[in-house]
Amino acid sequence: MLDCKTIELARQAASNAVFIGGDGDPWPKLQGDRIETAKKLDILTATNDGQFLQDYRDAGVSLCAFMPNMCDPDIDYRYEVGQQWQTDILWTGKAKHGADSSESLRKDIVSKLLELDNCSIYGCFGRPKIGGMDYLHAISGARIGVNVNAVNSIRLYHSDRLTHYLSCGTFVLAKRVPDTDLLFKDGEHLRYFDTIEEFFELADWYLSHETERKKIADAGMKWTHEKYNPIEIAKYILDLADKGSARTTWFST
Repeated sequence: MLDCKTIELARQAASNAVFIGGDGDPWPKLQGDRIETAKKLDILTATNDGQFLQDYRDAGVSLCAFMPNMCDPDIDYRYEVGQQWQTDILWTGKAKHGADSSESLRKDIVSKLLELDNCSIYGCFGRPKIGGMDYLHAISGARIGVNVNAVNSIRLYHSDRLTHYLSCGTFVLAKRVPDTDLLFKDGEHLRYFDTIEEFFELADWYLSHETERKKIADAGMKWTHEKYNPIEIAKYILDLADKGSARTTWFST
């Protein structure tokens, strides 16, 4: 509901304010007048630093910057859950994004998981969606959480699913994207994979090596809570407003 007119009216009411907007979705060119709205902002942040953010730059948005998804450690943590939430592997979300016609890895993995015992699937193939505390409980009860983006060729781009999974303490297997180690380190905070064969090899290994699985899951939760909590993200946003930059390994404009 927020559009160009909204921002123009807000500027009349707060003429000295810095207007900052954030985009967490891919394909901004397909999102109605989103780019035209962004051009009315002083700063636009997005959860990628590739072509989708470049689309805003090319359109003339004043200042564009990558900003990672954040978690709230007061809510996003590993809960003690009952047997109904216990599962080996968890997937939540669509099997295939409607705007993407090229990548099939996500659908291929989820389709295979449907054939296996003790895997929980939500939000696709006729399975119900999940949200609220049930979502956090489902993550907490999963030994492995799977993250594959709608598109996996965009620098630093991850669905907020990845942050949710890590912050709630499941061990994450994530499809690798360009420069992703600037956010989370392979073998320390999570494990990355590139193919369906590699995914299932890693899943089988970590399901049979509980100590190693738990060590990485704990480290991923701790890292996400420390580095991507609201206070840290607020610091980055204030740095953008004050200085036009943020001192991190992943910052660029």
